[in-house]
Amino acid sequence: MDRRISRRQVLRVLCVGSVGLGIAACAPAPTQAPAASATPIEAGPPPTAAAAKARITHWQHHHEARAAIVQSLVQKFTQEYPDMEVTFESVPYDAYFDKVVTALEAGSGPDVFQIPANIAIEFYNRKQLVAVPEEVMTKGDIEAELVPWTVRLLKFEGEYYGMPTDVQVWPLFINDAMAQEAGLDPKAGPKTWDELAQWALALTKKDDSGNFVQAGLDIAVSPYQYYYQMPAQNCLCMPVDENYNVTYDQDYGIEAWTYITEFVTKHKVDSQEFLAGQERFALGKTAMRVAEYVLAGTLKLTAPDMTFTILPTPYPAGKQPAVMGSSWSYVVSSASKQVQAAWKWVTYITSADSQKLWAAGGGECPSRKSVLADAELRKDPNIATAFDVLPTAIPMDGWGWDDVWYIRQAIWDRVILEGMDVAESVKKGADEERALYTKKFGV
Repeated sequence: MDRRISRRQVLRVLCVGSVGLGIAACAPAPTQAPAASATPIEAGPPPTAAAAKARITHWQHHHEARAAIVQSLVQKFTQEYPDMEVTFESVPYDAYFDKVVTALEAGSGPDVFQIPANIAIEFYNRKQLVAVPEEVMTKGDIEAELVPWTVRLLKFEGEYYGMPTDVQVWPLFINDAMAQEAGLDPKAGPKTWDELAQWALALTKKDDSGNFVQAGLDIAVSPYQYYYQMPAQNCLCMPVDENYNVTYDQDYGIEAWTYITEFVTKHKVDSQEFLAGQERFALGKTAMRVAEYVLAGTLKLTAPDMTFTILPTPYPAGKQPAVMGSSWSYVVSSASKQVQAAWKWVTYITSADSQKLWAAGGGECPSRKSVLADAELRKDPNIATAFDVLPTAIPMDGWGWDDVWYIRQAIWDRVILEGMDVAESVKKGADEERALYTKKFGV
């Protein structure tokens, strides 16, 4: 029986919007997701003087908590600027990239849309983006006011082409009740990789037949938060650097891949067969999970009674603490007929006030340094933890989205499902990723 799980299935299990499916990064021909119908959400007062209205369309992939926040911002924006009208479409994730790419290649589509920072280069190469105008935010202000790593992939030939959004760090979530039942202090938590393994073993429960009742660590169904993050923690570097050099098949990467796969192959604290296809952490069936910070917003909706603690992801003993960060970006289409209005809207939804709203209710971290210091937000210790680790996070590597994910997921599958030697599988994946970048970028 083939026990592999597709990325679309993983996304549905995770119920998070920050990392999941994407587009195969390539110019000129991207990989497209299967089409599905989008659900448009229109906001703003009815037009009273049609000719005077500046109408813009905003698309982004659907996430329940995030869609509600965007909708509220649309309403506030159109009240403050009655000469503006925003049509917001929250597009089902499986259809999102197909819809965006098809529309842009036809010279139509949204004025404003959201993309992962890792694939901004592809849209830039296809000349589909407009640079951030100086009157919106100068390059100096961008570099002074925003966390540097959140804009590092948005700069091409000296110009910035987007404003960061959906900024995430990837910390450890602990179910407080489960930890306390096992005699563990969730506020202290595991700090090193060795301690994480010890906690996972202590928090695993099985019945008399050896079947899982509770997984100690939620890793088997969605391991990408581990196999992207932990090699980077082990080398304190980007395993794929700015020049497309792939290095995670070196000793540091093989050590990290061995560590994470042993949670399933050796320690047996989780299984891909345990409640596959279900939101196990939200259901109270896994005690710990490494995930993007947006999980905090998701849990408010799906498990409102759960008490959980967020801590920095455990790191290798003897190394400096480190977590991974990722971000998306709001960009403006070069096909837009309302570029000035589009950037006005982007400025509004990425302002300090808007980022406070995102942080409080949507499970997102701010890209603006000023918001990271906000005392009111920091009263929540989970928010404070995320804010503390964000400035020095190691940015997510990989010059692509689905295409890179498939390569690294295959490394995991070959070890977990086929029993391949870890080093052999890692080296095979690294070679495949190098070949991908040669094909896409000629390097």
